[in-house]
Amino acid sequence: MKTIKYQAPNHNSVFGALKIREHPQDAFENAILLGMQRPEEWMYMYSDRGCDFFKHVLTREYCKYPQAGLKWFMKRMKCMLPRLIPARPSVEQAQ
Repeated sequence: MKTIKYQAPNHNSVFGALKIREHPQDAFENAILLGMQRPEEWMYMYSDRGCDFFKHVLTREYCKYPQAGLKWFMKRMKCMLPRLIPARPSVEQAQ
């Protein structure tokens, strides 16, 4: 996993407490892997507590995606698969 680098905070700014990625494109790439739809409609805003936050350009709605990326997604899908795929009946039940 790549190390995430953040911009140096400007403590004289109202945004000084926010963590903002040096390369927001990395946040978009990760969010797209995790299911972000229509990334051109979202703006990267900031990162906090292991998540990247985005704001929709028209509705101003916020959404967040964990920074863990594909590895996190695959682990989560492994846990969800039993609920998504119905169990096949055994040979004895089918007869």
